[in-house]
Amino acid sequence: MENSTLAILIAGGILIAMITISIFTIAFGLASDFADRSAINYTEREQIAFNKKFEAFDKKVMYGSDLVSVYNLVEDSNKNYKDYAGYPSAGIQMNVTGGSVSIEAVYQEVKNKPVQNTVDGTGRTSEVDLFLSSIFHCTDITYNSAGWVTSISFASGKG
Repeated sequence: MENSTLAILIAGGILIAMITISIFTIAFGLASDFADRSAINYTEREQIAFNKKFEAFDKKVMYGSDLVSVYNLVEDSNKNYKDYAGYPSAGIQMNVTGGSVSIEAVYQEVKNKPVQNTVDGTGRTSEVDLFLSSIFHCTDITYNSAGWVTSISFASGKG
């Protein structure tokens, strides 16, 4: 009789230990799933915020000076986001058709000479000033399979 009582106590202790271990295992699994979902949500939120920066330039009327801002955003994004999962390996491309000079040349000149032509000739060239005051429109924004913006295109004239 004493042995059977002892056996029931041992079996009860083992059962309680197994239930406790099961509860801890389930709790750990739920906690790790939550952490994984939080990391995914953070990446998705980051991607949505990133794409919105470019989608803000999807306009029917923009000036060349706005394109300089887009080009600056492209340059910064290609430096700061290159290590993110799904970010385009070649970086974001910006295409402009119809301008009198290339956007790269305009960007460099605006960056180096932020003022217009001056009497002594140290300012920007007239082609750059013409580009900055010209009207453009966004023609296309493309995304990769991961959902990141890969290119943004503009053309001269109103859209």
